[in-house]
Amino acid sequence: MSRTSSAKVCVRSGLALGALALAGVVAGCGGGGTTAPKQTASGAVTPEAGGTVKLADDSVKLEVPPGAVPANTTIKMTTTDAAAPQGITAASPILQFEPDGIVFAKPITVTFTFKNATKPIVYWSNHSGGYDLIPGTVSGSTISAPVTHFSMGFVGEEPAGSSDKCGAGVVCGAGTTCGYGGSTNGGG
Repeated sequence: MSRTSSAKVCVRSGLALGALALAGVVAGCGGGGTTAPKQTASGAVTPEAGGTVKLADDSVKLEVPPGAVPANTTIKMTTTDAAAPQGITAASPILQFEPDGIVFAKPITVTFTFKNATKPIVYWSNHSGGYDLIPGTVSGSTISAPVTHFSMGFVGEEPAGSSDKCGAGVVCGAGTTCGYGGSTNGGG
């Protein structure tokens, strides 16, 4: 093989490898869509002072009041690749909050920034494997809601009829709180 043919083979091979690499990146992004990089935040909270932990982009914030934890505790939150329950479109990232399963002596406040929800509500995973719907205070494109334990949570559109009666596929609990896939406990 001459030097010229060898160079052409290398260039063609390089182009083919580049195209394969690009195809792998596109396939890894769900067919061309973009996925946000995972974010993690952690911080120490104390029984005396409580504390605040938030993601670097301010899209999620936890406010722990004094007396909510019995001892010094490291709080962690991480965005996930988890999917919202069938029939629900997430209007925020779905986050894992840790330590998983911790129960607070007083409700803490989680604040999410959301997109494209006209009736946003917080979905908070429960002990039955489903999600509770936690009403919150909406201000612009944020919603703040009280929670009493850690698990997973996100913002989604409130199902039709959930304020006065539960919609299709929703299991009702005490009061006006409804949950998908299991019994409700008001986020606790």
